Amino acid sequence: MNSPVNQRIIDVATELFAQKGYGSTSVRELVEAVGVTKPTLYYHFGSKEGLFLATAQAHIDTIEQVVRESLEQGDTLSDKLEALLACNIQFALERPDVLRFLTTCLHQVDHGQPEIDLKTVDTTTYFHLTSAFEAAIERGELSSEFDAVVAAISFLGILRGWTFAAFHGAPIHPDTARTAVHHFLHGIYPR
Repeated sequence: MNSPVNQRIIDVATELFAQKGYGSTSVRELVEAVGVTKPTLYYHFGSKEGLFLATAQAHIDTIEQVVRESLEQGDTLSDKLEALLACNIQFALERPDVLRFLTTCLHQVDHGQPEIDLKTVDTTTYFHLTSAFEAAIERGELSSEFDAVVAAISFLGILRGWTFAAFHGAPIHPDTARTAVHHFLHGIYPR
């Protein structure tokens, strides 16, 4: 569990690294923005690289926790997928700083920036989704011929698409998650 000081440093680091990149963010800027001394930052994180890695890991852990907890909600596959999509959308709306930081980590790699393996987020989400689809097959909610792997990959695309849309200001309605999951599970063609 992060101490309040650690969390404050991570919050500020998230914003600064997202805005300026790793190489252009100085330790001096970080400590001045947080209101701590360099020795305090070094005590908690060891170095600027340590802070960057801890910041990334804190956000990866949070996202993975959201995925696990979302897929534990409700009794049906539809309930679980709706909870997961709604939580992802809400996260994008409430924490755009985290998404900017993670996007920066992936696409704007700076000189000296430590490598972050963000594939673990998708891998973990894929694993949990596959398990949810397999459980739905076992419960008889889905046909035994249903391909859980294809469904997990497809729904992962829906998650990323709606997270991107929310992050970029697309209109999100209260029933967006329910509607998107319904379309995914039941199709869009009239019957």
